[in-house]
Amino acid sequence: MRPWKLIYDLALLTVYLAILAGIALWVLHMRRSMIAQLDQPEQLESWQEWRAAAAKQDGTHGPVAREVPRSDLPPMLLMMRDNFPAMFFAATVFPAIILGFFLLVLRGVLRQSGTPPPA
Repeated sequence: MRPWKLIYDLALLTVYLAILAGIALWVLHMRRSMIAQLDQPEQLESWQEWRAAAAKQDGTHGPVAREVPRSDLPPMLLMMRDNFPAMFFAATVFPAIILGFFLLVLRGVLRQSGTPPPA
């Protein structure tokens, strides 16, 4: 194997791992900030007010009957707290597959010519 091909491979692998690490860190950061924002008493009170308003909208005074959510906590807080492993898996695996395919195609294009890049 020629040294410049090895350098391309290592560079592509480094880019791949750096982007995936960035995505994972960003998802973890967003989870922390969302939980901190939604776990405030004002937000919980606002959610309870919305649930009370939704209970009054039974369809007799408007075109749509709302069903009152069963949870006492906002849906986004529940999703970030209880369903985070599935969200994290999806947020990292799907981009990994797409990015991996893209970089594999890029690797093939770079190796197709068989000549080293201009110095």
